Amino acid sequence: MAAFLQDYGARYPWQSAAIFVVLSIASTMLVAFSSIWIVPAAIVLWGNFLTFLLLLGSWIVGAIFSYAIGRYGGYPIVKMIVSENKIKHYEELLGQRLGPLVIFLFRFALPSEIPGYVLGIFRYPFVKYLFITLLAEIPYALYAVYAIDSITNKKPETFFILAGAWAVIILLLILV
Repeated sequence: MAAFLQDYGARYPWQSAAIFVVLSIASTMLVAFSSIWIVPAAIVLWGNFLTFLLLLGSWIVGAIFSYAIGRYGGYPIVKMIVSENKIKHYEELLGQRLGPLVIFLFRFALPSEIPGYVLGIFRYPFVKYLFITLLAEIPYALYAVYAIDSITNKKPETFFILAGAWAVIILLLILV
C-alpha cells in the first residue's frame, strides 16, 4: 500500500495534496466525517512536517468556513427563532464576559465543527476566533501526525511520550 501511495503521489503530487486538503477541510465541517484515516497515507507521501502543515492549514480553512456559515447562514435562521434580546445576551456573554481562555477551552474540548458554527452564529469577533482556533488545533494536528507515525513505524515509546504530553496539556487546561 505504501508503495502504491508513493507512486501515485509522485505521479500526481498536486492532485494528491488537493484531495487530502479537501477531505481535511470537510472533516472540520461535517460531524460524521474524519480526516484522521487519511493521515497515514499523507505521512507516506509528504513526511511528518508537511503533513502537519497541510492538516493544520486545512483544519483552519474548514474552521473559517464553518464560522462563516454560522455567521451568514445560521445567524439569520436563529434570529427568526430566538428573540433579539436573547441573541444579544449570548453575543455579549461570548464576546465580553467570557474570556478568551473559556472560548479556547470551548474550542479545544468540542468536535471542531461545533464551535465554528456556534461562535459564528453569535458573532464572536473573527480575529479572536481565528487565533483561538489556531492555538486549539496545533496540538491536535501535531498529535495526529506524530502519534500515527509512531504507530505505523512501530515506535511505541514515541507514542507513549506523545500520549503523556497530551495528557499533561489536557490536565493543565482543566486546572487553569
